[in-house]
Amino acid sequence: MNYIKPLLFFLIIGITVRYTLCTPAPKTTFNQSYTLLDTMSTCDTIQQKIIDRDFINWNGLPANCDWTALVGALPTNWETEAALPFGRALLYRPVMSTSLDGYFRSSFAFEGQQAVLFQGHTPEISDLQALKEHFGEATAYLDWQISFLPYKKSEYVYPERGITLFFNSDQTHLIYVVLYAPTTLENYLDNLRPILAQKRRPGYQSKR
Repeated sequence: MNYIKPLLFFLIIGITVRYTLCTPAPKTTFNQSYTLLDTMSTCDTIQQKIIDRDFINWNGLPANCDWTALVGALPTNWETEAALPFGRALLYRPVMSTSLDGYFRSSFAFEGQQAVLFQGHTPEISDLQALKEHFGEATAYLDWQISFLPYKKSEYVYPERGITLFFNSDQTHLIYVVLYAPTTLENYLDNLRPILAQKRRPGYQSKR
């Protein structure tokens, strides 16, 4: 009878090992772990990147952030706010200005309570060449126009990174930056691209 206890011991060990090996491990994907990130700390980090003009480390505008620290209290009736058109679809979105050091002008465009786009005019960049080298080849190089001045192939679109850089004609100055959530080129062109040009006065002749 002394051999029964060892047999029971090995039987229990065998059942435990078999259960462990046959039980599927919980699946973990990048998307699942990404959703577990603390939303508030992510939003704080993004806001600080905008304030610091840290475009090299830009990875897109997140949803569900509280932007009141930068733009103040959001209006309860957006219909009373100034709106600007965006994209080929001419989507009018309310725009709220914000005063940030290092930008000549800056603003957020909203859909409901969500900021979908940040615009910064003449951001101060310490190393423009490093910024251009970091992003490399753009998905598209577009002609653009601000006020009455046209610029050829100087709008560098990086939709997968959620950023567009607007340079002057010889790409020596960054005139405008637009930040948004990562998207496709088509969606950027249709729904997000800011319309910066103005209708030319009769008889106006560009000197460029």
